[in-house]
Order: sequence, then structure tokens, then C-alpha cells
Amino acid sequence: MKTKIVVLTILLSLSLGLRAQEAKLDWQKFIAKQDMQWDRIPDIWQEAPYLGNGMIGLMLFQPKKTNKNELQLHVGRGDYYDNRPPIDGRENTWIYRSRLPIGYFKLKSKAEITKVDWRLDLWNATLNGTVETKEGTYQFKAIVHALYDAFSVDITQNDGEEVKIEWIVDKAYSYAREASDRHVERMKEKSGSPYKTFAAMPYDSAPAPMIVENEGVTQSVQTLFAKSGEQVTSWKEVKKGDNIKLFGSVHFSKTLGVSKEKTLELVKKAEKEYKKGKFVKYHNQWWNDYYQQSFLSISDEFWEQFYWIQLYKFAAATRSNGMLLDVMGPWYQPPFWPLIWTDLNVQLTYWTPLTANRLDVGASLPNQMDKYKENLKNNLPKGWCDECLNAGTVFPADMKAQVGKGVSDHLVWMLHDYWLWCVYADDDERMKNGLFPLLKGATNTYFKYIEDNPMKEETDGKIHFKNTWSPEYPGGRGKDINYTIALVNWACKTLLDISQKYKLNDPKEAEWKRMLDNIVEYQIDETGLRVGADIPFDKSHRHYSHLLSFYPLYLHTPDKDYDLLKKSVDHWLETSFDVSKKKDGAMNVTGYTCTGAASMYASLGDGNTALSYLRLLPFNNVSPTTMYSEGNNPVIESPFSAATSMHDLLLQSWDGKIRVFPAVPDTWKNIHFKNLLAQGGIEVSADKTEGVTQYVLITSPKKTKEIAFKIDFTSPTFFKVKKNGKKEEIKLKKNSKGFYQITLEKEESVLAKNKKAISTVQPVKSGTKNSNIFGNNEKYDRIIEEYGKSKIKG
Repeated sequence: MKTKIVVLTILLSLSLGLRAQEAKLDWQKFIAKQDMQWDRIPDIWQEAPYLGNGMIGLMLFQPKKTNKNELQLHVGRGDYYDNRPPIDGRENTWIYRSRLPIGYFKLKSKAEITKVDWRLDLWNATLNGTVETKEGTYQFKAIVHALYDAFSVDITQNDGEEVKIEWIVDKAYSYAREASDRHVERMKEKSGSPYKTFAAMPYDSAPAPMIVENEGVTQSVQTLFAKSGEQVTSWKEVKKGDNIKLFGSVHFSKTLGVSKEKTLELVKKAEKEYKKGKFVKYHNQWWNDYYQQSFLSISDEFWEQFYWIQLYKFAAATRSNGMLLDVMGPWYQPPFWPLIWTDLNVQLTYWTPLTANRLDVGASLPNQMDKYKENLKNNLPKGWCDECLNAGTVFPADMKAQVGKGVSDHLVWMLHDYWLWCVYADDDERMKNGLFPLLKGATNTYFKYIEDNPMKEETDGKIHFKNTWSPEYPGGRGKDINYTIALVNWACKTLLDISQKYKLNDPKEAEWKRMLDNIVEYQIDETGLRVGADIPFDKSHRHYSHLLSFYPLYLHTPDKDYDLLKKSVDHWLETSFDVSKKKDGAMNVTGYTCTGAASMYASLGDGNTALSYLRLLPFNNVSPTTMYSEGNNPVIESPFSAATSMHDLLLQSWDGKIRVFPAVPDTWKNIHFKNLLAQGGIEVSADKTEGVTQYVLITSPKKTKEIAFKIDFTSPTFFKVKKNGKKEEIKLKKNSKGFYQITLEKEESVLAKNKKAISTVQPVKSGTKNSNIFGNNEKYDRIIEEYGKSKIKG
């Protein structure tokens, strides 16, 4: 991929009449501007530096009640869920199958820590730092290896300071149960659901963890309750003079004995490779290659840095062979929501890698859904329908969680993410053999629900839905809910499209068509899209479940339904930001309210309003490290969806068309991106300098494609660029909707050059005055204060 971008740079330079070196990019220098820095000691997890490899996660901080000479290096693993069997036929997933804590390494210096100077080097995914104490200093370097589940911490002690490392193990105990016990004890008989329910559940303790020595490696072994699994953390300290090297590994298996052997093997491998210089080399190479898969720079240093930190965070949180992301990724901190959430959270998370052209790290969602298809089938009551699939609102890593005889809305929304992955990857085989059978099974669940819940009182000949749910809306359960109507429409339309495109001749085609022809219309009133037939939108609502037909499904599109969508979005936000509407259990506006609003206004072509909502995000539970929480509960999706909102300002592809610079805010005068991805696997590069678009380059890398695209300048000069680099000027005519159309062969490109283009194109659009804003430092405080003074909404 690195070679590909170099070739593209040269090609662009030649095509625009520029010298190749003028467009050369120093990747390491550019990414260094995005690094996070700490000039004070983080005392909560939200402000801690974090490392990860898609399975193991580390966080370093000093909790408020910790001794002042100690730091804690918290260890997490993304697939470490309890595996308790049901009790008295009750699964109690929230308690019996929840994420579990592992423990932390205590880094204890002789004297009190007085100052820190830390930097998270994104280019190499390495935490480097100096810790100053009243006695002396020590430096450290920490890595979670990119290619296998091991980590290293290298400590050098100076000026008489000494560091001792101690492992503190956490019990395998559900935090939700622990918090419920405390709440019930504190509130006595006043306690209500869910605390009282959780506290009443039988909950025997798992065996105490054991510390054992094995071939020079220390192992912390936690056997789960009923011997249903085993988590092992293994480590080895290597001391030489003033240097300490810690090598570690964490593994979880439902089979006893496996994790002990695996972590022993990986600790030895890490130590051996470190001595040969391979450990750091191979780790760095993976991350360096990862960053160069696409490029984005804008003349807004805050959002440019925020964006690149999300790309770092995503690859640290999951990989193609990683787990489906829950609300915290691999960085466990005590959560009351300790599972995978599907009424919005997981769906927003997985939009990030699509346009960013990093599909491999986002493949954990389709991979895990394929892997656990049988569990999705077995989640339904026995005998209900063998051809149906479903998933609950929450479930653990293996997706096992029994659901009743209800609709499959949340699962279908997850499958929309799967579909998006296939569309962006342009993966026909996976669309047919992966997505299609899963979506077919989930759609069968709708038909079974209708069969079991007929609405005989309806005489309009339409198919109605008796009692479904619009997520989180107060009193949002009722008849003909728009959330359900949108997802049924999308599912049946997509199944028909796939069956017909690939000539599958599926016997259920007539059934899907009959649904599309007869399903009840969307529920609409004078304010726009309602929640449901009997439920207007008149309460504050952080979620946009009633607007799903617009975003992200694009069943209602701005091209066809602009007035309806503008009215609906305006009303949603006016109502939700009105404090008088926060009643009857209504939720406060939160992070994903801001990002959803930004993306919808971007789709409506209003970049300035979109940015005004995006600028509210840092004031809604987002920390200086771009981590996100509600209360003290980790919730990972909102910062990721902010990166998606940025994509939506710069490049959109829906309804079979590509839109370049569709909603650029007035303040973003300078933008440069390369190899961002549009639906159909189309790569797009573009430059805007001083508010003027210089060029747009669109490439079909895999196969022949007919492409419709819109650009934001008039009278362009078009060139078709052949696979061998030769170019010829061509004529393209704009249609009445403003789109150009062209057929490109495999690896061909179309270049649109602006006749008014400035002669020099520089890829890096941001300055250096405000580099390294994020982390935990005075610079962030200053800039966020300035942001607060200029807020437009809220």
C-alpha cells in the first residue's frame, strides 16, 4: 500500500503539472504532530494513555486514592467474558456472561511522583515517558505487539530512583453485580430495577486466582466459575543494572490449560525477539504500513488530530481476527454496561474504517457474525422457527443471549454494517455467501413475528407491526414504529437486490417483494418522521432511531425527500436540546447525538451546521484522550462516529453515487485526502486549497465500474488515466442532477482538474502551532476553552 500511495503521488504531480517532490509527504513527521502528550499525571482512566493490538489493551494512570509513588498499568483483553451456565433456566446475561476484570501491574518508585512527561507515539504505537520523583527519574517505553498477544515495558532508572513491579490481580466478579449489591445496601428498600434484580440473582464466587511459576515465567491463573474457562496473565522481569524489561501476555480460553501454555509461549517469544531487535521492528512496521493506507489533512488542527487518533484507537481496539467490539474495547474499566450493545453502539463503531479504507481492521464484525451464526439461530425459543436468526440488545462475545418471540431490528441494523463492509470492499463472494444467508434468517424473524402477532383490526390491506420498540425513546414501544419499518424495508430490498444481481433465484423473492409492496407507510406528521403510529416525537431523545430511514439507511434521501428530512432533523434537535422536553425518562443529549446531527446535516449539504454540532462533541463526555464515557461507564462508539462525520463532510457515497466535498464547512479552507474509499471499492483523492478545489482523482482498483460522481467546481478538465500512467483528455457531460458518469476499467482513473487551480498542491494542510493537542496537557485546556467560547449550539 505504501508503494501505491507513492505512485499515486507521482501520478498526481505529473497530471497537475507539478514537480513530484512538491507533493512528497514525510509520514513520520506528519503523524508525529498527531501524537498525544501528558504533562501531568492522569488520575482517571479517561485521561490515561492506552495501547492495544485488537485483543490486549493497556492503560497507565494513577487513580486518585493510589499512593503517590505508584502508577498502575491496567491490563485488559477483549474476549474475556464470564461463561457461567444458566441457573434455574435463567441466563441472566448481564451478570453471568459479562466482561471481567484482569488486574494491573503496580509500578512503585522509591519516592513520590512529582511530574510526568509522556508521549504516545502514534506512528509506532509506543508509549514513551519520563517520570520524575522527589528522589530521581525513570524512563519507560511500552508496546503491545501489533502481530501477537504480547507486550513489553522497558524501564531505565536514573539518579538513584528504583522501580519495583508488582502484579495486583482482580477477582473474576461481575462489576454490575457488585455495584447492584452496594446500591441495594445503600438504598435499602428504596432500590429499584435493575439493581434489585441483579442483587437478588444467585452468584457464587469463582475460585481464587493462583500465582504459579512456570519455566522462569510467573503466571496468574484465574479459573472461572464451574470450570467454564480460564484466563491467564503471564510475565517475566529481566533486570540488568538500572534497566528492567517486563514481558507479558494475556489469554483467555473456555478450555482449561490452553491459556497457560499459550501465554508461556508468547512471553518467551517476546523476550527472544526483543533481544534480536525483531520485536520492535515488526511491531513498528505493521503500524507504519497501517497509517499509509489512506491520508487526510485539513486546516483545522483540532479535528485533524482527533481523526488520526481515532484511526490509531480503532486498530488498537480490534482487528480482523479480533473480537466484536463491545462498549469498552480491550481497555476494561468497571462498567455497568459490560457487554456488546446493539441498539446503536456497535453499529456506529464500525462505520469508521469504511471510508478510511482500512477494511481489514473493521472485518471483526462480519467475521464474528459468520463465526457465531448458529448461536444467533439458537437464541430463539425452541420450535419457534428453525429458519430464523435473532440477537438481543446486549450479548457477550459469542453472541449467545436468548431472546423472545420478537422482531430482529437490532440484528438487521448490525447486518447493515456487514452489508456496508461488503459494499466498500466490493466483495461479491462475501455478499452472497456471508451476508445473504444471515440477512435472510434475520428477515425470516420478521415474517414469523407478523404471523404470531396478526392485527386483524386493520382493514387497509397493509402489513402492520403490532408492538415493537424505538430504542431509548420514553414510552417508545408501540404500533408501526418507524425504526422497525425502516429496517424491514431495507432488509427486504437488499435481499431482493442480492438475489437478482447474482441470479440466486431465491424462493423467498416473492415474499420479500410482497412485503415491500404492502408494508405500512412511514409514520409522518407536521413535524416530520414520528416515532410510531401512536407516538409523536415530542420528548428529548439522544438517539435517532426514528430517523434511521434517512441515516444511515438512505431509504429516504436528500435528493428525493429533502424537505421531509430537513424538517425531521431540525425538529429532533430542537426538541432534544430544549430542557423543558427532558421528561418522562428522556435521556440527555450526548456524544452520538452530536455526531448523528453532524452526519445528517452533512448529507443535507449543510457543512457549517454539521460542524457546529461536531464541535459540541468535546463537551459531551469526551475526554482529552478522545475516550468517551457516560457517567464513569466506558462507551467507545461516539468518538469513532465523529470520524465518520468528518468523512461525511468530505466524501459521501450512497444511492449508487459518489459526492466529493459535498458539505465542506466554510472554515475548512484547505483539505487534502488520498485513497479514501467510496462504496463499490472506489478510491478517491482530492485537494482543496484556499477554498478552491484543485483536483479530484477517482480510481477503480479492482474491476470495471460505471461510476456516477459529483464535484464542487464548474468547467473541469477531465483526463482518463490508464493503468500504465498514460493519460488522455476526455469530455464528460453533467446530467440534470449535477452528476458526471464514466466507465473505468480495472486500475483506471478519471482526473478532474480545476482550470482555476493554484499551481502548487501541498498534502499537509495543518500547521504546527497547535500540534499534539490531545493527551492530558495545558494546550488541550486552552484550546477547549477557546472552543467553548465559540460554541454555536447547546
